[in-house]
Amino acid sequence: MIVSMQDNLAKITHDLTLLDSLCNKGELEEATELFLKIDSDIKKIANSVDPGVDEELRLALFDVYNQFTLTLQKLHTLKKDVGNKLREYISSKKKLKAYNDI
Repeated sequence: MIVSMQDNLAKITHDLTLLDSLCNKGELEEATELFLKIDSDIKKIANSVDPGVDEELRLALFDVYNQFTLTLQKLHTLKKDVGNKLREYISSKKKLKAYNDI
């Protein structure tokens, strides 16, 4: 169980690095898909944690969760920024169309 949990945490950590990279590249659809996978993986690990698991693994899981939360905030901010830019673009396009119609 311990080796398996360590392997799972290592895989999630790798996926979080990939998720951060996708966010930085602006590939939000792919980032969202990976986010959902990571979320599911973290929940599976958290639900299977044996109360007797050593403190080091608990701290590792906590660190992964914190990294996940920070990346989630980044993804949320990026999506919000894209939404704002789209609204500005659409507004500008409508104004330009109105100007051209004059």
